[in-house]
Amino acid sequence: MDFAYDYIAKTPVGEPVQGVVYAVNRDQAWHKIRRMFGYEPGDIRLNPMESLRALVSSGFDPQDLARFYTSIGRRLERGRSLPDGLDDALEFILDKRLRQAVAALRAAVMNGRSLADAMLISGFEERDAMAVRSVEPSGRTPQAFESLARDLMRGIRLRRAIRSVLWMPVATLVLVYALGYGAITFMAPRLSKFFSMLPGAELPPFTEAFYAFAGWFNGNLALGTALYAAAGVAAVIFVRSPYFDAIVDRIATVREMRERADMAALWSSFAMLYEAGVNMEEACRLLAQAGRREKSRMAFAALGRNLRAGLPLEQACARAGFPGYVARGVASAASGGDVASGIEEMAHGLYEDVAEMSDRLKNAVEIGSYVFIGLFVLGFVMVTWYPMVSATLSRL
Repeated sequence: MDFAYDYIAKTPVGEPVQGVVYAVNRDQAWHKIRRMFGYEPGDIRLNPMESLRALVSSGFDPQDLARFYTSIGRRLERGRSLPDGLDDALEFILDKRLRQAVAALRAAVMNGRSLADAMLISGFEERDAMAVRSVEPSGRTPQAFESLARDLMRGIRLRRAIRSVLWMPVATLVLVYALGYGAITFMAPRLSKFFSMLPGAELPPFTEAFYAFAGWFNGNLALGTALYAAAGVAAVIFVRSPYFDAIVDRIATVREMRERADMAALWSSFAMLYEAGVNMEEACRLLAQAGRREKSRMAFAALGRNLRAGLPLEQACARAGFPGYVARGVASAASGGDVASGIEEMAHGLYEDVAEMSDRLKNAVEIGSYVFIGLFVLGFVMVTWYPMVSATLSRL
């Protein structure tokens, strides 16, 4: 795990500079500042808040990265030098991890590294560096950066569509989790005391069991709270585990949406790399590592092997285990003559499919969330209002 360290250093000409560097420990942070940035380190201190943020999200912020690629592409297109363009880009980058990478990128370029090599050294994705390396001799570097930015923005829109499906159930579960703790620690003791003051009051068995549990919970509040919190953490870990992923993947609609989302992202990247002139086998190797689903990774690995065996793209794709709609789309792109544009159109169609499917799934999930909330309210009534009515009627 990398930690965030604030640093104050000096440039080779003696100017003071400060920033954030990510490293395993303070010694590695010192070496990064000196070797990657070319600065002379001064004060280095751990930044706890940024370290926690890095634990949650280990990569660059996609929105910031897309803006950076767009900005540097346009600046290079207007004839700005690369170091000047990187200096300008640093001013508007909010993601501190990306700021570190851009600072390291500038230092590596100033030390004579090629742009693609500097990107690899600085922590940018190998896919992005390969796309830039392929076009550097032809002078199409600005277009490569703009293409990378467009690909990132498509991915951002795709993730937003999928997250919109998850927002309602996640918010519902968080609300129920918080209200459940309040019901146990605040509501139950008061109602239990109220019913104990009613002579001859008879409570339903499930209500008595709930109040008995609440009595134990509040009698051992520290232990009960720890167990309640642990149950929440365990639920989050389970939801993020491969086991839950496999369970959700059995739902046909969810499985198809996730499959098309993965295919859209990967084939969009393939089109971008193909247009940049990256060898198709190398592109398959990179995409086999980037796939979110095991079947996607296996299919691209098989596609690379088929291409090495000398098969044309459409036949290699048909035999690699891709879904039928992908094989047909690639065959259509190959027969049309413009492979990159054809595959890009196929990926765009898949993005639209995912957006439409996410809208349909979102409606179904919202209905399910309302039903879940209704059941929670019913349970709340059964341990509050219903016992009052029952106790009153039992005394008549």
